[in-house]
This record gives sequence, C-alpha cells and structure tokens, in this order.
Amino acid sequence: MTANPLSSSITLLYGDNHLQIKERVQAASNAIDPTGLSTSVFEQASSVTDEIAAAAGSPGFFGADRLVICYDLITPTSGRRRKASADDGDPLRLLGSVAPGVWVIIIEKSLKAADEKRVRSFAADITVDEVTVPRGRKLIDWATERARRYEAVLDGATATRLVEALFPGTWRQAARRDDVPPDLQRLDSEIAKLATAAGPNAEITSDMIAELVANADALDIWGLSNAIADRDQSRAIKQLELALDSGQAPEQILGQLVGQFETFAVVNAAKGRPNDMVANRTGLSEGRLRQASRSARNYSRADLTRALIEIRDTDFGIKQGLHEPQDALTALVAGLARRKPR
Repeated sequence: MTANPLSSSITLLYGDNHLQIKERVQAASNAIDPTGLSTSVFEQASSVTDEIAAAAGSPGFFGADRLVICYDLITPTSGRRRKASADDGDPLRLLGSVAPGVWVIIIEKSLKAADEKRVRSFAADITVDEVTVPRGRKLIDWATERARRYEAVLDGATATRLVEALFPGTWRQAARRDDVPPDLQRLDSEIAKLATAAGPNAEITSDMIAELVANADALDIWGLSNAIADRDQSRAIKQLELALDSGQAPEQILGQLVGQFETFAVVNAAKGRPNDMVANRTGLSEGRLRQASRSARNYSRADLTRALIEIRDTDFGIKQGLHEPQDALTALVAGLARRKPR
C-alpha cells in the first residue's frame, strides 16, 4: 500500500504550478482512496459549503479513509466572495469539523495573507503550500529530473536549449507585468516524447529536439538573432533553414529580424535605464527587453545602424521583386552573422 503523502488532515495548495498540484492530488488519491469510492470532488466549492461540510464530517465507507477535494473554496472563480450572514457565520468554519480519517485538499489559484490567517483560525491541523512554476536554473534541474523519470538522460545544456525554444523570454524569471509562466505540462509532454525516441537510458540530444519538437526552432524567435549576435554564421544559416523548413515564410522571418534589431537599438539607446521605465516609454514588454539585452550588448550603435540598413534594403528588394525572398534572406543572414575583421 502506498504511504499517505499528506502530513495534515487539511492541505491547502495554491500557485501557478498546475502540473505539480495535479500530481500531488493524484498521489494523495492513489494512497488514500485508489478505488475512488470514498472521494468527493467539489468544483466551485465556495457555492456548496453545506455539501462539503457533510462530506468532511462523515467517515469513509466501511471505516476507510475519505478524501475531500475542493477547488476555489476560499476565492470563487467569479472573483466574488460569498457573503456570510449572521445566521451561518463564516462558511470556512466547516474546516473545524473534519471527522477522523477524512483528508481535505483545498486548491486555490492564489491566496492572500488575510485568507490564510482566516483558514488557520478554523483548522488546527493544516499544511499550506505555495506551488509555483520553477524558473531559471531550477527549471533546468526540473527538466533533467523529469527526463530521469522517463528513463532518459538530459544534460543541462540540452535542457536549456529545449526550454529556450519553448518559452523564450519567460523561463529565466517572472516578468513584472503580463507574466506567462512556462507550461510544465507542455514541457513534460515534450520530454516524454523525446525520451521515447531516445530509448531506455539513452541521451536526449539537441538534434533530437530540432527534429522532434514541433516547430521548436520556429518558436525560438530569438534563436536566429542570437546566432547572428554571436557571429556564428553556420549556426545562423542552420537556424534560418530550420525556420524555413518548419513553414515560416521569409517575410515573417524578415519581420522578426526587423522587430528584434529595432529592440536591440532601443536597449542600446537606453544605456542601462530600468526596464520598466523603457517599457513605459516604448510600449515594449519588460520580458522582451530583458531577452534582447543578452544580444544587444554585442552590438555598437554603428553595428545596429548597418544591420538595420541591410535589413531594410533586403525588405525593399523583396517587395519590389528584385530578389528571390529565400535567396535574399540567406545572403542577409550570412552578412549579419559574418565575424568582424580583427
């Protein structure tokens, strides 16, 4: 029998790491009530507190433990709280009447300090855990560990290549505004697919990512400009070929280069000013500015001026029918990525 992973009769989980929350709930279900006969699940739980109180106050069938799972008990999905009347008091008082052998899991999207204090005032035995999506080095470690679950080997550099392709600009750290955390369910699915392709205890490689992750190079809109910034001509041409092979139109790639090099110019002109200030003045997101700063430092103002002129000339030539789009784009990328003379 699997050991119960819950340390308290009431467990409150909140945060943006939906995959880990889902897996923790599943692990508890497998350990406490694998048949599901003694499990009650309440969606929009704030609207059915009487039913939850009845379930939490009743032992499981035939003396078995009972599991009660509540979604949005504290903060309704509508954003409006249920008003407590003088007759019924606070609806969360039900947490003080959990029967022996009953385990309650509460899942919330977020939790205010005042709400946590309110919950704790009713529940004597409770664990409160914030479960957030890892970023930066922690996300790389998560990916490598996940690969081990699927009996595959994924080193840190290759894991970085994968998350950079899937979540450019968001995987390193949270943005101050309009943050979109990496989708761990998507990352997990891609790792599982790559592990299957690699075979038992085999290594997942960068070439496998380029071949098997759908549109990975197309999704990595910074891959081409980063290769150009590194003056790595062969990698830049390969990035371009992969983007074209994945179905990206030359005009779309050219538009991305225009936008990215214009962003480099903004970062260069900002001269270290705070990203939030630059974002307010330019309309660019802070995440985009942070991502661009990694490559922008490799360019002088003169470099950026030349690059933008070359991009604009190529754009004009394609629109006027003077050049074949793919040939012109290849020549442009080769020129932009050419190493500076010593």
